[in-house]
Formats: sequence, C-alpha cells, structure tokens
Amino acid sequence: MKKIIGLLIVLFTLFSCKEAEDVKQDVSTVNKESKTYLLKTNDKWKLMLNDQEYYIKGVTFGMKVNSTNIDDYMKELSELGCNTIRTWGIGSETQILLDTAYKYNIKVILGIWLRHGQSGDNFDWVNDAEGKKTQFDEALNNIKKYKNHPSLLMWCIGNEVILNIGTESEKIAYSQFLENLCSEVKKIDKNHLLSSASASVYDANYWAKLVPSLDLYGINAYGNDIGVISDSIKNLGIDKPYILTEFGAEGEWAVEKDKNGLPVEPADEDKFSIIDKSWDDWILSKNNCLGGFVFNYGNSWDHGGVWLNMYMKNYKRPAYWAVKNIYCGNNSIRNPLLINKFEFTDNSIYKNEWVLVNYNVTNLNELINKEIYYNKRDGNNSEIIKLETEIENGNLYFKTPSVGGILKIYLFVYDKDNNLAIAQKSLNVNN
Repeated sequence: MKKIIGLLIVLFTLFSCKEAEDVKQDVSTVNKESKTYLLKTNDKWKLMLNDQEYYIKGVTFGMKVNSTNIDDYMKELSELGCNTIRTWGIGSETQILLDTAYKYNIKVILGIWLRHGQSGDNFDWVNDAEGKKTQFDEALNNIKKYKNHPSLLMWCIGNEVILNIGTESEKIAYSQFLENLCSEVKKIDKNHLLSSASASVYDANYWAKLVPSLDLYGINAYGNDIGVISDSIKNLGIDKPYILTEFGAEGEWAVEKDKNGLPVEPADEDKFSIIDKSWDDWILSKNNCLGGFVFNYGNSWDHGGVWLNMYMKNYKRPAYWAVKNIYCGNNSIRNPLLINKFEFTDNSIYKNEWVLVNYNVTNLNELINKEIYYNKRDGNNSEIIKLETEIENGNLYFKTPSVGGILKIYLFVYDKDNNLAIAQKSLNVNN
C-alpha cells in the first residue's frame, strides 16, 4: 500500500461516524434482556439479536475504567462505529461497563476467565479438584449476576486456555471441565450464546471433540493467519460459525527475528493495512464468520502497547485509524503520521555514547515533538524508558543508556492532532 495521506483526514477527524449522544439510552428504564441465537441459510450463518441480524463490529476493551472516564470511552467507541466490546474477565468495573455500554447502544461479550495450566499460572487441571470447583462456582455466580443485563450479547468462557496447558491429559481434563460448565450455563441462561476463545484454531481441535455445548467459536488471529481461519474451521469438520475474538497486526510470536535476535515489528502502515485488509477480504466475505474485535482499545505504556494498542498515553496509533476506517466506511482514512525511515549506525556501540539518527516522516500536520526510548527485552521486562536526545545542526542524536545488551530503540514522533508514529530497531550495546 502506498503511504499517501489525503487532506480529507482533517475533515474526518472533525465529524464522527455517528453522533453518540443520539443513541444514548437509560438502562434504568429497561428490564428486558437481550436474546441471541444463530440461523443458517444456504451455508451462511447469521447472529440474531432479538430477531434481527446482528454483525459484530468490535474492539477488545483494555481500558481501566471509573465513573469519570467510562462515558468518554463509550462515546468514542460509538463515534468510531463500534457496536460491541469484548472483555476477558469480570471484575469490580463490570457493572459500570455494562450500564454505560447500554447508554451508547453498545453490546458486550463478557469473558469468564479460566486459569491457564502454565504461562506463570501452573494450574493443575487434572488433580486440583478444589481449584476447579472454585472456578466453576465463580463462573456460575457471575453468569447469574449479569445474565439479564440488556447490554449482554453473549458469553466467552475461557481465553486460549488449552494452548497454555502443558500435558495432553490436562488439556483433556480442562476440555471436560469446560463442557460441564457450558452445559450448566445453558440451564441458567437460555437467552445468550456460549463461546470460548482459541489461539488460532488450536483450542478448536479439542472443542470439536469434547465441548459440544459451545454454540460458536471465538478465534484470536493476527496477521495473515486471519485469512485462513474460515477454511481451517471447515477443514476440522466443524459446522459452527466463529467470531474473531481478537485480530490485528502480526504478533511478535509469529514474526522473523532480526540479526540481534529480536522480533521484527511491523511498520505502522502495515499495522493499519492488515486490519483494513482483514475486514474486507477475510471477515465480511466469509459465510461462517459473524464479525470480529480489533485488538486493542487500550492505552498502556509497554512494548505490547506499541505493537497493538489503539492508544499510547492518549496519543492515537494506527489501530485507531483502522477501526475508524473499517467501521465507518471511510475508505480514504489512513494513519496521518508515518515514519518512513529510522536508521542509525549500529556497529561497535557502547554505553553512554551519542548516536546519529537518520529518519524521515510523512506528515501533513505540524510536528510537535520527537523522542527516543529504549526497552531492554530480557525476561518479562517490558518497561519503555526515555533516552537523552540532542539536536545539532538539524541532526537528531540519542545517547545510549548505561546498560548493555540487546535493546529495542524506538523513535516516537508526535503531531498537533494527537497522533503518534513509532518506528523501532534493535541495538546491541557493548558492555
């Protein structure tokens, strides 16, 4: 895709996809819960909400919420054309999330978090009977609590659990637990569909054999993997629809590594383009897909936030513009700020050494700031730390930190319209 930014972007930022205030509703006046079910006609699946077809235009919801910010979040999502959000679990914020979502005519897929067998959790799905009972009871209690809320669309019970379980016996034990839980949920809540979320189709292999009570499948897919999910589901012999419970740019777990051994992160334009392409070519066109959730409506300050979030410290990232583009239908929208080149000499670099940066920015708005950060990608350390910079004779320099090893260096460029472009490159700092 050519990195061409049209002047229309200025106009699109002034007008919302729809006026969110016009769709506000008062949850206190409504007692009737939503009812969802599935229809299949001529090999095409439909998600039905209160007897009307409903297609999910969603984002995963990763913001920390309180009574002062939740209205702003939901209003913005409505303006971006989102009709659904997805959570991974239930907590103290769930009630206000559901109530405010309803005010803005946004539906919610509520997640029920189930423990992983590894990835730092190490739960024993074969032998820990007490732990399984605790999760079973907590899940049912939460479902009883929220099943009548008018904003609830469906349940998503568990997220990538089987992928993150070690042994085959534990995977089977968990699948049996999930089936028991889902079958019990169906007795309690007859009005909402049940799903679970898989990393690609990994978990789906087990669901197809052991969890018949799932009504549809949730699939988390990134990059080009999004394009093969529909066929992968069919090839497993599964006659059920699916939702892309997460989709976005290629994840760091799937990309090639550079000469220093760090994952090669997609450029900002690629992060925009894969969401844009996926929606038209790999989601809307599939008869067994009921919509999807762009990952992630979040605002964190870590390497994962750089990679996939719609915001970084309240600055708009490529996923923000991609969501606006696919859900509002404004096909000329592109991320208005792009870094086309980010280079520096990376041979024999030492601690506390000044490094010249060669960069180029495509931009139609006034630049307001440039910053350099680093991230020491060892273990679970994801902190992003600002580096000292200087401008000399129009050239940008940064000073390497007083730590050695393989670092990820970021160039942050901000414009006056609250956009943030980021480019990155690894650097081996000698001790």
